[in-house]
Amino acid sequence: MRWLRGLIRKVKIRHLLLMVMGLLSAVAISALVWNGKNVLEQHRSAGRLALNSELAAKSLLVTTELAVERGLTYTLLATTGAPGVEALQQLQQLRKRVDQRMETFQKVLKRHYSPNGKAHLEQGYRILKRHQVQLERLRKDIDGVFAGEIDNNVSMQWFGLVTWIIEDVSRLQREIMSTNHK
Repeated sequence: MRWLRGLIRKVKIRHLLLMVMGLLSAVAISALVWNGKNVLEQHRSAGRLALNSELAAKSLLVTTELAVERGLTYTLLATTGAPGVEALQQLQQLRKRVDQRMETFQKVLKRHYSPNGKAHLEQGYRILKRHQVQLERLRKDIDGVFAGEIDNNVSMQWFGLVTWIIEDVSRLQREIMSTNHK
């Protein structure tokens, strides 16, 4: 205890104030670093949430438009005789909307990396690209049915494959969302 008393007598108030200020500065810097980490994590979470919302909206638009195209095409296939010019124009406009929605969804997938920084969303882009090629092939077959060049039995294939594409796009979106939250 004597050495403590001796130390206290030797320490001047100026030095004591400098030590206290240094200690308080170190505590303040530590608090800033800790708070900065929390803010950065909140920013990452907000980025994941924004990407998930964007992907959900885009995939919902794709699946909705695909379902409408599937229904209209199936209805036209089920009617007797060739569809009218107005119905075919409506189908062409619907196909354009589906293609635009798919392209927009593909751009989002290609543009973004997953927020956890581990995997590019390129796989989802490739899946959608493959579906778009399948859809174009199916549409050519359906146009052949409308022109009377192909048998009407293609309609069952159309309905099943387009339903599968719709389910796969929904699955892809759910998979991306669950991956981003890990």
